[in-house]
Amino acid sequence: VAPNFFVKLHHLFWNNFIMTVSRFTDPGNQLNNENLSLEVLEKYRNELNEIDKNNLTENLLTIKTEAMQIRKFRSKYLSHRDRAYALGKNDIGTIDLGKIGNIYRLISDSLNIFNRHYSGYSILYQHLRTNPGARSLMHYIREGVIYTEFKARRKSSWLDEDEILQSKFKDA
Repeated sequence: VAPNFFVKLHHLFWNNFIMTVSRFTDPGNQLNNENLSLEVLEKYRNELNEIDKNNLTENLLTIKTEAMQIRKFRSKYLSHRDRAYALGKNDIGTIDLGKIGNIYRLISDSLNIFNRHYSGYSILYQHLRTNPGARSLMHYIREGVIYTEFKARRKSSWLDEDEILQSKFKDA
């Protein structure tokens, strides 16, 4: 049962990654409907300063280029299930998680260009994701080292003890 469960889980997540990238890269308009895709950002490009305009243009071009293979995968395997692809006569090639991650990073960078423009701050999208395995361990070790550095700088055992007493992990 377990191998079958994990194969299904893999397909669920993978198909969701493919569909998310595809939705973000869909045309801005289809028939009479306006899609909330990255193409909509182009309408507001001229409100940005030159550096942000250039960064947005570069991000959107890279996303469009990188997403071509993903969009083809969606079209041939998920949305329409073309016969030739289903039977293995044609092949899309390999799409790896790194490519998906890079596209997600560029999407978050593009959205943050507008977040900074309109509100003055960025959203840390990468902190909304859970880092797996060793990356997660390295993240939390880094957090601990940073906190230890701040404690060493302030040189106050009173504050250190007060923080320990306030922590829900004081007895851990």
